Parts: sequence; C-alpha cells; structure tokens
Amino acid sequence: MAATPAETMQALREHNVVPEVLSDTDVANFKGFLKVHYPEHTIAQGEAIPRAGTLSQPDLEFPDADTDATYTIIMTDPDLTHGNDKIAGQVRHWLRTGVKFDPTSKRSTLSPTPVAQNDYVPPSPLHGTGKHRYVFIAAKEPPSYAGPQNKNYPLDGPADLKDRMRWNASEYIQEEGLTVEAVGFMRVDADLAASKDNILLTAEAIKNAVVGK
Repeated sequence: MAATPAETMQALREHNVVPEVLSDTDVANFKGFLKVHYPEHTIAQGEAIPRAGTLSQPDLEFPDADTDATYTIIMTDPDLTHGNDKIAGQVRHWLRTGVKFDPTSKRSTLSPTPVAQNDYVPPSPLHGTGKHRYVFIAAKEPPSYAGPQNKNYPLDGPADLKDRMRWNASEYIQEEGLTVEAVGFMRVDADLAASKDNILLTAEAIKNAVVGK
C-alpha cells in the first residue's frame, strides 16, 4: 500500500529533510511522495540503497501530479562532507524544467527542449562521510514559466562540481516561485567506485577553475 502524505511527511521530518533541505513554508502545498524508479530499486521515503543501483538517470512517478502543469525536477545532496553541510552547501545533482507527468502512468516525461537543465550526476559520496541523503523534488512551475533568471552558475548542460556546489534548493524554489508538491529521498553510502568518482569530479572542477572554464 502506498504511503499517505502524512506518512511521507513524517519520514521527511525524521530524516531532517524538513527543515534542513526544505522549510515548512516550502512544503505548505505538499501533496505526497515522489517515487524514484531505478532499474533495480524504487525509493520514496529514505530507503538506503547501494550506490551501484543509482548510476543511471531514474524515472519519476507522482500519483497526484497536475497533468496539465509543468514541473521543475530537483535532485540535491545536502551532506557533501558531513550531514547538513552548510559550508560547502548542497550539491545540485540534477535539475530539469518543463517536466510533465503522463495522465495514465503518472510517470515523468522530459521535455526535449527544457528551458534549463543540469544533467543527472549519480551519487558519489566520499568514503568516511556516512550515508548521504539525496532529495528529489517535484515543484510545480507557474503558468508561462520562463525558467530561472540571473543565476551565477550554468544551467545548460553537464556543469562540473564547482558549479553544482554551494547551492540551496529552498532558496532556488523561492526565487523561482515554484510550488513543492512531491518529495522523495534515498540514502546512499560510499563504495570504492563512489570515492574514485568523487576524486575525479573534484579534479575536473579544479582543472576547469584553473583554466577559467
């Protein structure tokens, strides 16, 4: 049986997704869980899954979506070096605008021409930093939404680690006038491959910073 909105909200509070990632104001219009479908795992309420199962971009399901509306999809990690890392900020792992949910399947359908996007980057927690929370948010866009304006980071493709760090999902949602309607999250621990990828991502960011890319 699917979790009720109250049960999902309880899980979000138990794991401090509210208020550490989303404020009480952000979730004032919360409708329910956002199911995140990976090939071998489905998550919604903080399930701990192996990092190896998160490498491909997931498919999202929102049973209570407004199928006439468009949504911004966010995946953020607030635990870069430790839980609720306020110095490094959150890491924006995925952002996509103009997402709709199919009326029959309730699955997400990605616009071929999003106003803004950062490609999906799988979890890469560094060894010794514990299980990271990865929070998925479906936020309804206002009518005739023109996309994010005047940001000091790129929103048009891959983006490296330095351009994804020091982010705050709640601030972004408020700046863009988005309405959070569904949230899901998972917990992922480091493995050797994750630590290696973390080091490679950091090295890429340092290199790009040096050359001014």
